[in-house]
Amino acid sequence: MENTTDESTAAQILSPLVSFYRFAEKLLGSRFWQIQVVILCVVMAGVMQTPRYQYYYRYAIAKSGENHIFTALDKQVSEPLGSTNFAPESHQSKMAFRLLVPLLLKGLHIPSAGYLGLQFVFGLLMLYALTKLLHDITQDRLATALLLLGLSCTYFGCAYLTDVLTLLDAFSYALLVFMMLFRSPLVLAPLMVLGAFNDERTIVAIPIVMLWHACRNSDLLHEKSWGLLLKRVVANPQVLALLLGIGLYVAIRLSLASVFHLKTVDGYVGFSALALNALAGTLDTALFSGLESFWVILVASLLLLLSLRAYRLLLLLLLALMPIFLGSFLVFDVTRSISYGTPVFLLSLYLLRPYLTRVNLRHLAAVVMFGAVFIPTTSVMCTAMPLPSAFNFIIYKVFAKSAQGMQPPTD
Repeated sequence: MENTTDESTAAQILSPLVSFYRFAEKLLGSRFWQIQVVILCVVMAGVMQTPRYQYYYRYAIAKSGENHIFTALDKQVSEPLGSTNFAPESHQSKMAFRLLVPLLLKGLHIPSAGYLGLQFVFGLLMLYALTKLLHDITQDRLATALLLLGLSCTYFGCAYLTDVLTLLDAFSYALLVFMMLFRSPLVLAPLMVLGAFNDERTIVAIPIVMLWHACRNSDLLHEKSWGLLLKRVVANPQVLALLLGIGLYVAIRLSLASVFHLKTVDGYVGFSALALNALAGTLDTALFSGLESFWVILVASLLLLLSLRAYRLLLLLLLALMPIFLGSFLVFDVTRSISYGTPVFLLSLYLLRPYLTRVNLRHLAAVVMFGAVFIPTTSVMCTAMPLPSAFNFIIYKVFAKSAQGMQPPTD
């Protein structure tokens, strides 16, 4: 009797959600549903993150003030292999080998300020690729849409729209997604090289992509032998192609360093960055904001592997995560670094899917989406503001004169 009552109560609570599912299913009934989802994601990212385009216009378009970030990009576009001399603690000092975007802009004859448009194109392609990947996993349009809308509230899912500081992470994020979408070794190796030449952190995220392809090609979940498990991973053609791409990148980078004397400096990298983040008290929020509510999917997959006693695959997944998560704490910008590990949610969802009913899958996607909406990503080096921060900013601007000369109370 009690079980019947509990089920009835649960059904009443979930009734509005089920009605929402039915309504959303009708909206996604078109054969162009993937384009609809991409448009919704762009709107979601724009509304929730309020990009600071006024900053971009002032320094990149109007050039009404000196800005070292845009000056560095200008120099790199005009002379991609020229030497630079920036302060060790600056972002610009790390850009010597991040040549993908400068070379694209130069080759396409686009001014450096046009990187924002190119970034937007990469973002749209990434979102469309994600609709294909997620639908392949879930076989459900609604779950795909919910997860992508949630992703649009994370830095990974909105950087293409909000990066006005030439951080250029959106290009690497898109290339990581493309590396998960395509399976041809002839495509994967060049994508790996391009990603690494946009940001070195792409390499640190590659173990996740490798394990993704290995799981797609072989049943690693039920493999009981370490020898066969590792053989299936290492002998995987996609894994070998990605390793080849890393090798090519290293060889090209060493050649460029030797011939053109390019170099990067390690200011604000290492334990000094860890100490500064700890002093600022941002480590906990940065760790969470890297994946936001998508932590739920990752943790659920880890618990699943534990319950199935798939300890070998569990260990491989943790080892794949380790480089990006440990490395992120050795740089000052923790959130954007951990965000390179966001594609792990695709692998986690792939592992979870056989054990979820369609309804439970939708519930999981809804929880993740609403969690991301209510706790959107924190500001990443001033490229965007979550909606509450934007509200505070507007209020301050409206009433700033009335508070002139005053300081906030300290108690």
